[in-house]
Amino acid sequence: MTEPVLPRRRWLAPVLAAIAVAVVAIGVASDRGGSRSATALGPGPTALGPRAQAIAQVEAALATAPTPPHAMAAASGVGGLTQPFETRASQNLVTRTRSWTAPGSVDAAVRYLKSHAPPGMTLGGWSTSNGGTGPQTEGVAFESRSELELTYTLAASHGAVAVRADASTIWVPARPSWSMLRTPLADGQAVIIRQNPQLHGGAPTIRRALSPNALRRVVDAIDALPLSADIGAHSCPATVGGEVWRDTVTVRAGGRSVRIVDNLSGCATLEVTVGTRTVQLGGSIDGVLLSLLGLPADYGAR
Repeated sequence: MTEPVLPRRRWLAPVLAAIAVAVVAIGVASDRGGSRSATALGPGPTALGPRAQAIAQVEAALATAPTPPHAMAAASGVGGLTQPFETRASQNLVTRTRSWTAPGSVDAAVRYLKSHAPPGMTLGGWSTSNGGTGPQTEGVAFESRSELELTYTLAASHGAVAVRADASTIWVPARPSWSMLRTPLADGQAVIIRQNPQLHGGAPTIRRALSPNALRRVVDAIDALPLSADIGAHSCPATVGGEVWRDTVTVRAGGRSVRIVDNLSGCATLEVTVGTRTVQLGGSIDGVLLSLLGLPADYGAR
């Protein structure tokens, strides 16, 4: 059995049991060379708490979700669509669902949806299930620059098309105050490692002290990042033996010892250790750091 569409480097867990899925489209984005942004993964701050904000976001996405022409609202589970085509495994997942019926064929409805992306979203992929205990279904997935996703599940039903839309996002808890570096800052050092011996790639390791101004910009970038989203089980780009693609910054801030490790290969994690406590953040400081050091954004990749 092959896997369903995989937007943004992670496996979407199928929830239709015992089906064979044919992958029709797949897009995988690399995180190497500073492609992760030093900005929050989720929406900006509001008066709502993180979970309430996530609920408002998915409800707004459903309210503006495109539907096939002449679609009419229907009861949940219409056409036997009692579950989404695929979903994510996260303890912080928030999902809302709506259903419709529309005249015409499933193929025509899929073509329409693929050419009518929801506001602020792009087509992530589409796939087909071939039987199982439920109806044969088509899935169309849209993704955004945040964790917001919209997945359509479609099936033939009594000469028409049953359509189910599931809007979901992963809410991120507030970042602990101890992980905010702020002032005062004493000194800092950066180490840039680019090693890929098996593929004869990489570049010389860079070790440099950071000026007070550069250190302030690095710390500001770190303090602007949220916690990493809990996306559950997911796939990562493969790494080869000996490959190291990493930025490390050590800082003394307010009498505290701080270590920042931005791993750019594999699952691409950013970890900040303050004293004995470690937190994983969503984003990267690679672009900021390379710019401050006068290095190209693709340092080591050419």
